[in-house]
Amino acid sequence: IILSAIFLGERIRIFRTTATILGFIGIMIVLHPWNNEDGGTLEWAHLSVLAAALGMAVLAVFSKILSKDHIPVTLVLYANAATVLICALPAVYYWVTPTIDQMILIAGLGATTFCAQYSIISAYKNADVMLVTPFEYVRIVFAAAAGFFFFSEIPDTWTISGGIIICASTLFIAYREAKKNKH
Repeated sequence: IILSAIFLGERIRIFRTTATILGFIGIMIVLHPWNNEDGGTLEWAHLSVLAAALGMAVLAVFSKILSKDHIPVTLVLYANAATVLICALPAVYYWVTPTIDQMILIAGLGATTFCAQYSIISAYKNADVMLVTPFEYVRIVFAAAAGFFFFSEIPDTWTISGGIIICASTLFIAYREAKKNKH
């Protein structure tokens, strides 16, 4: 919210800000760092999620800025090229040749990821960052659902409660924007 206001000149609107904050609260409930086995201490994993959230905020601002001069496909290719370069050194050291089945899964993951990145960059190109952000939080809910369906992980009360808040904040902002655009 703050980054998009400072660097993009977006107006801070109360409903978008509220939805974004509620979505972030939902993420914190899913993580529930105050209630772990070590007596409520913040773990490195929790800090990495917060660092990733900050990184995503910076990426959102850069995506919005760069999408003015570049098409989404170009930005996705740049991002993936940078990822390949960053991952190349550890990959050489730890390389294990994937099986045919794994290659098919990797190709599917690549295609799905490309579509997701293209969609997000297109959303940033066509809408305010503050509007798009609450919708990005839904990925946490989909990750929990994938864990349930593919890995038989049973979501706990924290995950379900946080997921409900995330979905509610996203539906709230979608409803507000649809209502606003209708008039």
